[in-house]
Amino acid sequence: MKRLHARLAGRGRTVPRCALGLVLLLSGCTPAAPSASTAPSVEIPPPATSSPSAAPIDTTNWTVYNSKQYGFSIKHPPGWAVTPAEHAWTLKADANEDHNTGQDGFVSAAGDVRVTVWSTPARVVPETLEGVATWVEKYCQQRDEPCPGIRDRAVPLCNGRDCHPGLLLQTPGQEFRAFFTGGEHGGQMVGVAVWREEWDSSVAKYGGARRLLEGFLSGMGVCPARPDKTPPGCP
Repeated sequence: MKRLHARLAGRGRTVPRCALGLVLLLSGCTPAAPSASTAPSVEIPPPATSSPSAAPIDTTNWTVYNSKQYGFSIKHPPGWAVTPAEHAWTLKADANEDHNTGQDGFVSAAGDVRVTVWSTPARVVPETLEGVATWVEKYCQQRDEPCPGIRDRAVPLCNGRDCHPGLLLQTPGQEFRAFFTGGEHGGQMVGVAVWREEWDSSVAKYGGARRLLEGFLSGMGVCPARPDKTPPGCP
């Protein structure tokens, strides 16, 4: 996000400081203390790990979609349009193409929010948070979006009641994405992405991009891991 700067340009003749003070005194005002800076700052939203997400979004009235390409089920908000995947997603061919046809796509009724889901073989990836983080680093490199320190800044996810590993992170482009494996997705790496920034007005009614992503994840039996691991998996 760009930092905004306010620049003030004076016009006309300079008013002597003593005269200015007299005018303020006669008008019943006192001069304000000089500001340390004339450039107001815009607060940048915190990363995904800075605070826990709000209560889970209610998805009871969401529509179930069964992916013919990948075999999984997922829920999306009512009224959203669905574009089925046309081929199997691969890291080499599709990771750097945001609008590739290897992912199931979901677009809001207004056409201003897009969510995509895909799955790809990952049989040699260990079912650990470190294994998922290593795979995501390769994903970022393929996209020319270096994302070091993933394990430290990403939110751990639980895939199912057995809490198979996954990670939710905010990318350098500020979108939220999730990656998980294990359980009924054993031998696969599944990716889910919300292509909007957290503070974008189009996702405000869902509570932000992250909560919207968590809503899609919940429809696949994936949830943020509980810090105390009690109980150890998703409800």
